[in-house]
Amino acid sequence: MTSKQVRAGTTVVMSHAERQAFLKTSRLGQLLEVADLLPEVEQVKEQVLRESLVGNPTVNLANLKWIKYINPQGNEPWAYEQWQRDRIYNLHWKNDQENNCRKVNRGDLILLLQNSVVTHLVEIDDDAPHSAGDGEWEKVLRQVKVRWVADFKHEDYIPRQRDLFGYSPQGYANGTVKNLENFKDILPIWHSLDIFRRHVGGLLRLTD
Repeated sequence: MTSKQVRAGTTVVMSHAERQAFLKTSRLGQLLEVADLLPEVEQVKEQVLRESLVGNPTVNLANLKWIKYINPQGNEPWAYEQWQRDRIYNLHWKNDQENNCRKVNRGDLILLLQNSVVTHLVEIDDDAPHSAGDGEWEKVLRQVKVRWVADFKHEDYIPRQRDLFGYSPQGYANGTVKNLENFKDILPIWHSLDIFRRHVGGLLRLTD
């Protein structure tokens, strides 16, 4: 924890701006009678986003907008296990999911989850879907650049879904991207997407 970070009524390490946002909107801030003395949450968002880039300026966590559940194929234990950081690959959708595939834009970040763990953080590196064949998972693809990948040789250290969200969301494992803004439990737990993104950066060790 640095001199600019503090634990305030939560186990999450927060920066000064995040602490202000947390106390402004949380029950703790009301109990301490400081909520009315703090700036509005909107005023600290820009500072939170700037601080979220500390330690890895090439990964703009402000662009983290999506999650996508993926599934291993055949007898493989993990999907995309051979992917390497900073390399470009094809991310697959089912053939009938092209409309969903088109929702993501160049530069958007997607967290990939499988087997109830977080295995990849990827960045969209093209402008539209393309095809590489006629198979069920070959007609709808997007190029992505790998920004983070789990250490599959040490499975016990791969971040768990519950560690990511603070709870275990259900019903999202169909291979489509899901917008984080639509996860109904993120805001009650994390108070803002900016604080959640900061948490992701710490969980994946993208930030100091």
